[in-house]
Amino acid sequence: MDTAGRFIDGRRNWPRGELFQAVFYNAIRSVADEYRAEDAAKPYITMADMPSGPDGEPANLENFGTQELSPEKALEAQQGIDGVFAEFKDDEDVQAVIVGRMEGLTAEEVQGAFAITPDEYHAARKRLERWIDRQID
Repeated sequence: MDTAGRFIDGRRNWPRGELFQAVFYNAIRSVADEYRAEDAAKPYITMADMPSGPDGEPANLENFGTQELSPEKALEAQQGIDGVFAEFKDDEDVQAVIVGRMEGLTAEEVQGAFAITPDEYHAARKRLERWIDRQID
């Protein structure tokens, strides 16, 4: 109702000549972005959860919030991940390093989970890092 209400009470204008579906879709998207931004700004921990600062004072709640992504950013991130996997589709060791990092595993845990030696792990990590460096340059 919030989206339709904005048109009804005049907070949102309907551009002449624009299709209903396009205007209403963009209005819904705008409202959703506002709600997402408000939610992202809200703290998700309590003062009791806050660590102490260097001076012993409690940290400020305003410095914390959710890290929710917009659908566009989530899609962009997924496409980036897919691109990395496509680049290393024939290199199972690099894929193991990527999956391990995505899951927060240590090097030893990756080696155990994917049955690779420490040398294979470090070589794969180095190939991945060199590829990333080339993408950045």
